[in-house]
Amino acid sequence: MIIILPLRYAIFSQADELESQIRDISEKDAQLETKLVNAREQWKKYERALASSMDKKTNNGLNSVKRITEQFRIEGVYGPLYELFECANNSMWTAVEVTAGQRFEIIFVDTDDTATRILDALNREQNGRVTFVPLNRLRTKNYEYPESEDFLPMVNVVEFDKAYTKAIVQVFGRTIICNDLETASKLSREYDLNGITLDDQQITQKLNAIQNVEAKRRQAQDSRDPLMFELNSKIKEEANLRESKSNKEKSLLNIQSSIKMLNAQKQAHQAEMSTELAQNLTLQEQQRLERLNVEVEQLSEKLYKLSTSRSELEGRKNVLENELDANLKRRYEELLIQIDSLTTSEDDQIRNSKNEAEELINEMSNRSKEIEIELQDLSTELSQKTSKSEALKTEQSNRQQKLERQQKNVDKFLSKRKLLLQKKDECTKNIRELGALPEEAFEKHKNTDPTKAINDLITVLDQRKDEAIERTFKQVAKYFAEIFEKLVPAGRGQLIMQKRNAKEQMEDVDEREEREGGSVDSYTGVAIKVSFNSKTDEGLRMQQLSGGQKSLVALTLIFAIQRCDPAPFYLFDEIDAALDAQYRTAVACM
Repeated sequence: MIIILPLRYAIFSQADELESQIRDISEKDAQLETKLVNAREQWKKYERALASSMDKKTNNGLNSVKRITEQFRIEGVYGPLYELFECANNSMWTAVEVTAGQRFEIIFVDTDDTATRILDALNREQNGRVTFVPLNRLRTKNYEYPESEDFLPMVNVVEFDKAYTKAIVQVFGRTIICNDLETASKLSREYDLNGITLDDQQITQKLNAIQNVEAKRRQAQDSRDPLMFELNSKIKEEANLRESKSNKEKSLLNIQSSIKMLNAQKQAHQAEMSTELAQNLTLQEQQRLERLNVEVEQLSEKLYKLSTSRSELEGRKNVLENELDANLKRRYEELLIQIDSLTTSEDDQIRNSKNEAEELINEMSNRSKEIEIELQDLSTELSQKTSKSEALKTEQSNRQQKLERQQKNVDKFLSKRKLLLQKKDECTKNIRELGALPEEAFEKHKNTDPTKAINDLITVLDQRKDEAIERTFKQVAKYFAEIFEKLVPAGRGQLIMQKRNAKEQMEDVDEREEREGGSVDSYTGVAIKVSFNSKTDEGLRMQQLSGGQKSLVALTLIFAIQRCDPAPFYLFDEIDAALDAQYRTAVACM
């Protein structure tokens, strides 16, 4: 009896603790299940809102891809673009949405094989339409952004996992968010980027409600993972506790069997104790029996106190349960009703905001088309004006050239007039110096035409000038050939007078009329042809000679002019610097 009571009390205490733990776990499990159900309902609402913003075929395709991936356990499916990144800054969301456009619904996968497997399943079902982009096929460009505080690369605005870098850079890498349209246009031209501004505040305000709901959806999605993790941990904990409970129940059955056996032994012992045992016990055994009786009384008193304490705790537990049922559950139901009403109002607000935004977008789209038509008309008009301006410029250039030719003719006439006036003054001066002229001279020249006389004089002077030029040229050319042959015995050199060609003479008709047969005006210059190793070939021009050969030809021309019209002296400075050794000796002998 002394051994049985503490053991039984310990067993009942442990059983109570296990039942208490099981109740706590069940309550926590119910709470987590409720949170999970709410989160799933909220998630479904967001998915319905997202599905309403896209066409039916695309929505069916996305749902089919998700189902096929789970059914066949296909790995490497990352999901549509809108699930691969987050945009914490709500003010940037409109720019991000405009940049992505229809690419929001593209599903990114790891390889071509993954996309092929899903497409085969979709084609068999004929349910929906989607676009796949394998990341192994993407060849993204490393964009270099200029160092400036007037813009922000869009890839820095969104947050994403490194595994999706290629997808994000492919969609947003080329786009920069600028402070104003001028900066966006400038950077787009200079760095081959797509600039976008945040000036469209009207659309941004209309889409704020949608952005807020999207932020809540992302927040719910973010909170879903920890809840699922906590739920899984609680489920595992519950399984462990159930297993522990099962083991404890087995132990309890064993203990109860032991208790029954001990009770039987106890009854047998009590039957024995009811007899006169003291007569058969020794003194030592009687003393021990007395001590055990005292100990049994103490343990019985302690058991009574513990039973009383347990009753008090159970009463307190009942009070707390009543309070929970009366207050907390009612408050919980009120919160659920409030959440449902809030969600309904938010859905209405989203639909209204979305409709207003769509109307505004349609209005701006129509306005954009009108502006494009106006721009096309203006471009056509500008092209016509440009063509007309080019024609006027061409006509102006032709008139300017004609005016310049006329001005040249006027300058020549004025120059001739000045020269003739000088000659007239000289003639008048000579006449005055002669004194009184004989009457016969006046009679002789009385009937002479002054204009004809002047023209005859000009003709005679031009002829004399031409003869002097040709005579001088022939002498210089003769001496040039002789001196070159002395300097280069194996070669041959000659001077050639260059004349105007027929085309140049036709371009200046007025000048040709003024020359009146004079041949000097038809000359344009003097050319030199030389040959250093033959006396029969055509010869080379100055442009075809080397530096030393050009120096030798120049010295030959100077020597020829000096022989034709000797000067008192010539001063040469290092004329042999560029000459070859064989020609230095020949020049020195001159």
